[in-house]
Formats: sequence, C-alpha cells, structure tokens
Amino acid sequence: MSFNFSMVGTLSLPKETEKFHPYEERVTEKGWQMKTLRFSARCGDNTHILQVRSGNWADGHGDIFTSKVVDRKYESLRVPFAERDKESWISQVASNRKFVIDLDMPTRREALEKAVEGLKTGKVFTDEELKAMGVKSEEDIPKAYEESKAKRMEYISEYDFIDSLKEIIEGGAYADKLFRITGSAEYSYNEQNQQWYENYVPNKVYLSSAKEPSSTANFKFMFSSDSWDELSRDELNKIFIKGWHREYINTQTRKGQFNVPVSVVVYTKDVKEKKIDLIKKKFDVTGDKVYELSITVDMLNGSQRTKITEEDLTEEERDELECGLLSWSDIYRSHGNAVFGERVKEFRFNKYAENKAPQETAFTVDDMQMPPLEEKEESLFDDDDI
Repeated sequence: MSFNFSMVGTLSLPKETEKFHPYEERVTEKGWQMKTLRFSARCGDNTHILQVRSGNWADGHGDIFTSKVVDRKYESLRVPFAERDKESWISQVASNRKFVIDLDMPTRREALEKAVEGLKTGKVFTDEELKAMGVKSEEDIPKAYEESKAKRMEYISEYDFIDSLKEIIEGGAYADKLFRITGSAEYSYNEQNQQWYENYVPNKVYLSSAKEPSSTANFKFMFSSDSWDELSRDELNKIFIKGWHREYINTQTRKGQFNVPVSVVVYTKDVKEKKIDLIKKKFDVTGDKVYELSITVDMLNGSQRTKITEEDLTEEERDELECGLLSWSDIYRSHGNAVFGERVKEFRFNKYAENKAPQETAFTVDDMQMPPLEEKEESLFDDDDI
C-alpha cells in the first residue's frame, strides 16, 4: 500500500446508533470470530474515523500469517495463534508488521535508559535532569525505566491490538492526551455502483509530545496532462489536481494492483502567486503518458477555522470599524479571532514528499480506468447435452 497517514489528535469512540456500532463482535456457526473497532481521531478542526478488524477462530486454533526480515529481505512467518503473545515470536516479526501502543513518551524512555547506564558508571544527576525524567531521586530511575518499558505494548495480531485500544479509549485516562497514530488506507471496490471505498487502518498509536494536532498523508500521486483544473479557482479559491494512486485490493471479484481516483486541492486564498506557479510547474506535462510524484497532503474533514476578516463582519460593523467606533480588539472580544467555514472533506496539497522531478510511468490515461471483470469461460456443453 502506498497511502500512509500520520495523525496527531485525541482518541474517542463515536456515538453508537442503530446503524453504526463502534465495536462489533460476532461468531459464525463454524466458529470464525470477527471483531471490528471503529474510533475517532480528533485532529484539531478535523475528525477521522479509523477502523481495525480481526478474524480468527474463536477456540484459538489456527495461525497468524506475517513477515520477518532475514538478510534485509522479507520472508513469510507463520505463528500459531495460541502462541502469539510469546516474546520469542514477537521479536521475529518485522517492525512494520507489528501493532504497537506506547503510553509513555519515547524521549523519556530513552533518557531513562541512558540514566540507568549512567548509574552503573557513577554518574550524578542534577535536579533538572531528574525532573525532566519525571523522577524525584536517582533511586527512582531503574523502577521508572521498567515502568516505562511496560507501557509499550507490541502485538502481532489485530485481535489483541483491538482489545488494548478499546480498553484505553473507554477507560478515559487519556481522553485529553494527544496521540500520534500512523497506518495506511485500505480500499475496496463496489462493482455494482462502480464506487471506491476507503478505510484508515492504524497500526501504531503513540503518546505524542507534539504541540499541535495534525493529519497528513503521503502517497505516490499519478497524474496526466489533463489533471490540472483551475475552473473553480475564482469561485472557491481552489485548484483541483485530478489523478490516481495505485493500491492493492483483494476481493472476491478482483485481486491485484488497481488505480484509485483521487483529487488533490491546491488552496489559493492568501497564497503568493509565485508559489502557485511553482506547484503548477511540477504538474505541467504533455502527451498521453501518466506521471508519478510523491506528495504530502493535509487530510481535511470538518469545518475549518480561518482568521476573521472584514468579509466576515456585518455592514454596520465594517462601517463602525472604518469610522473608529470599533477596533479589531473589540471585534475579537465579541466574535473571537477565528470563524468556522463550511464543512470540508478533501486532500489539500502540502508539499512534495521527495525532492524529485515527476517520473514518467509506463501507463497511459486509458490504462488508469478500472478494467471490466473477466467473464468466466462457459462450458462447451449445455446441461441438456450431458
């Protein structure tokens, strides 16, 4: 998968309704158990729903199919489900195939680890250093380090990852804490209505020291000579770049790499024209070939706050401001210094993910369309002839 996201925000469970269930668990007659957890990441003005699913035999038999790294190459690894919590198995699994929750700051743990080694050589720590590590005395350092290590939980199955996430979110102790959530998007395609569907699937959840919430994604954006669209610039202050990103899907009807349509927005309000020209230059290509460029986008999903301007004031307020009967301080006291606009759901261009020129691919625009399903070969004989 090429669509990878990184979010910084608070975690919560969405409100349960008749049609929407944050947590679901069911077992088939044959004993196959499915668990699904859906939770919200509130990243400032934007809220994203993330989903984790687990499928396994309810009685605990069966295997987990994952990967390990041998000589810098990935190899398949088969782990008995009943032994999934054994360190001997967990240590073998490649880091990007693990599911991780960390409830302590990684920087604090690193400092504690170095302090433990320092104690062995007789190092003396200042009050400031002890305070930074969150301990009162040098005697507390070893215990604090062990407690910090215990706050990092690694799993090789979504089954346990779901249980821990659900417990942490429902417990409420971290309700106001910022977490960094990373993962990738999974896609499915509905053949009947020819629609793509997207789920954000997390695999790492860390307590974050970030000062501000955010939600971004990186992916290889594929585009053509017709992708740049300025038709809505004057009306919406937006330029749309219409393209695709290539993703793997595995369904009952299709399996392999396919091209997911995506639209990236270049927001133009209060942006220097030179910046717009430089962005456009990257996407200025000719011919029928498709090009590829790695980009970073801001993931917007919510009403965006913008600094209040004269356009947001009533005609009377503008007149009073012009005549000195009101000041901007008065405006801020009565309205605040920001306003919420309409709800927005879009990928807004942020920057290039790599300092590289667009790369020409082997694809043409015609290749980017979803191919029709291959029809199954019919029998040479009718039933009546057999």
